[in-house]
Amino acid sequence: MLLVDPKEVIEKIPALVSVVNSKGEIVYSNKTSEEGKKENFFEYIHPEDRNKAYNWIHRIFREKMNNTLLVRAITEDEQFVWMEMRGIYVEINSEPYCIILCIDVSDRIEVQRKSDSLVEYLKFLNSTLRHDISNTLTRIHLFAELLEEEYNPKIVEKIKESVHSGISLIRKMKELESSANEAKKSYSIKKVVEEVAKSFNLSVKVEGDARILANEGIYSVFENLFGNALKHGNASEIRVCISEDGKNVVVRLEDNGRGISEEIIGKIFDKGFTTGAGSGLGLYIVRKIVESYNGEIWTEKSENGAVFVLKFPAIDSWKLQSNGRVLFKDMQL
Repeated sequence: MLLVDPKEVIEKIPALVSVVNSKGEIVYSNKTSEEGKKENFFEYIHPEDRNKAYNWIHRIFREKMNNTLLVRAITEDEQFVWMEMRGIYVEINSEPYCIILCIDVSDRIEVQRKSDSLVEYLKFLNSTLRHDISNTLTRIHLFAELLEEEYNPKIVEKIKESVHSGISLIRKMKELESSANEAKKSYSIKKVVEEVAKSFNLSVKVEGDARILANEGIYSVFENLFGNALKHGNASEIRVCISEDGKNVVVRLEDNGRGISEEIIGKIFDKGFTTGAGSGLGLYIVRKIVESYNGEIWTEKSENGAVFVLKFPAIDSWKLQSNGRVLFKDMQL
């Protein structure tokens, strides 16, 4: 008969296994070193989830049952990862204990989050396209009825404008769709800005450079920002400053146009908001694409012209999130 040491087997399990008592005190763990060792299991749980974990363990002891819980665990750098805890009630030498198997499921949670977000995103694209294209076709139909009564070159121009508006809307929806579906790769912000600038009658000066993970939608971001500066701000010059601090890439755009009034500064990224005859989707699309890169965009007050600030995760930061995740300071899964 082959005898196997259970402790030796547990030590080889590629996940955190702890044995705790009803107070959450750790009596055994297969991944704990003496350095930074914590005596209570709850100390490893994110403060906002500790009460939930506390109730979960006490239910296991009270009902002598097995159960599973999803919580956030604190990382070495005070961030968090998602952890699935599987609790098993046991009695050892007539004393009650709970064996807790902890599995890092952050990647699974992220995939699910992205899947849910994509579904909502596609629902939004579908409803927006149906609504706005329907409005465009209604306008064209009304203009066509007027032409049946009497030919008028101005009405013909209105029909052409409506057609162009519909085509533009479809193009913008395609930009949003591509930002959600295309795989991301490394892009030089400076090269993107310089390439986009060739299509605009603007003097664009670029300072600095950095690379981010994006897709072809990054070109639409700057096309919309430059077009907004030219059309709504009447700008002739744009200064783009690019900087990186290891964790984030910050892109600051300053133009010499009319600027943005305080009355609308909080609305310009909203869907459908416009101060003219546009679709009100340009800056909204910019925001959605930037957010799809885990980035942010905002405006800042300026006495001269408009100022837009974009912040993206640096490529090294993306790598840190996806590789070698440290669950606890003294426990690595």
